[in-house]
Amino acid sequence: MTQFEADFDLENDATEEPLVPDGNYRGAITKVAFYEEAQNLKFYITLSDNGGECTDGQTPIDGAVIPYNVWFPRSGDKDEMTASGRQSKWQWKVNNIKKVAEALGINMQNTEAISQGIADSEWVGIEVTVKVGTNEYNNQISNQAESVEAV
Repeated sequence: MTQFEADFDLENDATEEPLVPDGNYRGAITKVAFYEEAQNLKFYITLSDNGGECTDGQTPIDGAVIPYNVWFPRSGDKDEMTASGRQSKWQWKVNNIKKVAEALGINMQNTEAISQGIADSEWVGIEVTVKVGTNEYNNQISNQAESVEAV
């Protein structure tokens, strides 16, 4: 017989993930990671000094980790338009990188500066205000950072 380490019952034990209610929160960047396959940089923001509870009414908001995504241009993005049809995906991504760099007060001038910032953990510890929202993907609702700004 198969040996399980713990017993569970899906009907009694499965719950929805508690969500941070939409709004602006204080926090700090606690991890930065580049995901090569997706060509995206994630700033992991740990919320602190906010008080309050998540949607389950018991999980504290403080301590929740909210990822903020920055997408990098891919080779074919100059030929593809955004959904609005007003600019290429490449241009939108470059413009967004500039907005993030300005909002956080960090050097993201080029790929070399970004690589160095990640390698040296330059951005870990920056205190921020993050606008938290919700997103639905594959019938699952989760939190997402909609914008971030250094305080």
